[in-house]
Amino acid sequence: MRIAIFSPWAVSVRSVGGTERFVVDLSTELQKLGHEVVVYMLTGENNLIRDIRFISLDLLGKGAIADEYSIERFVGKLDEVNSFDNFAAEIERRVDVSEFDVVHLNSILFARCFCHMRRHFTLHANADECELAWGKKAYDSIIRVMSSEILRTQTDASAPSQFYAQEFSSLFHAPIRCIPHAIDANRMKYGVDKEVFCTRNKLSAQKTTITLPSRLELAQKQPDIVLRAARLLPVHILKNMQLLFCGVDKQYIGVENELKALSSKIGADSFFRRFGLDEMPSVYRASDIVVLPSRFESFGYSALESLAMGKATVLNDIPPYHEIGIGNPNAFFFDGTAKNLSEQLFYAISRNESHVAPAEWLARYNMKKWAKEYEEVLS
Repeated sequence: MRIAIFSPWAVSVRSVGGTERFVVDLSTELQKLGHEVVVYMLTGENNLIRDIRFISLDLLGKGAIADEYSIERFVGKLDEVNSFDNFAAEIERRVDVSEFDVVHLNSILFARCFCHMRRHFTLHANADECELAWGKKAYDSIIRVMSSEILRTQTDASAPSQFYAQEFSSLFHAPIRCIPHAIDANRMKYGVDKEVFCTRNKLSAQKTTITLPSRLELAQKQPDIVLRAARLLPVHILKNMQLLFCGVDKQYIGVENELKALSSKIGADSFFRRFGLDEMPSVYRASDIVVLPSRFESFGYSALESLAMGKATVLNDIPPYHEIGIGNPNAFFFDGTAKNLSEQLFYAISRNESHVAPAEWLARYNMKKWAKEYEEVLS
């Protein structure tokens, strides 16, 4: 097959988002199966990753990269249905997909694009994420548009968690398949050891390293709850740990400053860094505990990565994280409060042990099996 994959976000070796990781892995695995794959991005710059061409439509001009706050600049008001038609017309003007057998779309923003092609949507965003980014009216409009588009004979969709596959099936009145994301566990083993990593990043190799790999976004990712939990820990534990915040992006400079101020107030050692896809194995190797306190997620790549590395991982007890954590002894859940998060951190630090990810658990997220499922739905 000749497959065109569309990403709403710019993808590069410095990308940190889950959708970007998904697009890189899927395009790579489909090419290994003998398919010809090209990835189109709304913004950013052209590049070559793992022998896959990533082509930017440069909708913002000069290689500028869209974030969740700027995407409406070129899509238009999402509470108006004609915005989807206008957006589709612009995308189709820029890209001729007639030479492809199938189009794979990674956002419901593409709902009206390539309507007469064979196309498959992976639904990365959930209701809460859509409403957070664009508002309730926009979300209602998106659901109306997608509910009609999913009925087209050459269109179908999947979601990476069973919880959201069922929710979207109910919303769209059409079956939405669950295909959990996958991970190359062998690739996650590469990277430098903790001492080298800490030296490079000016961290202490002797302190307990607690890592937050998610973006520094407050409403969904809520990195601040970790500092509020840290404040409740015994002083001797707080003094012997360091927090590594990885999701540093220019749109979160204000949040970073808030977190630095709170860290200083409670006496926590906090470090703020940004790491690309190929650096994350080193980040996990250097981590003693990984914390993912998101209020909602459509899946949870960071949870998958951390647990595959055999790292103690403290997760907010939301459905997608629960799906991922089942069967892995390194998964610890807290109830969404700073107090319980503090208790789980205390337990994980005191326990001071990790287990190799069980083979049965890893088999659920096998890359070859995953790629075959996508090959099936794209055919």
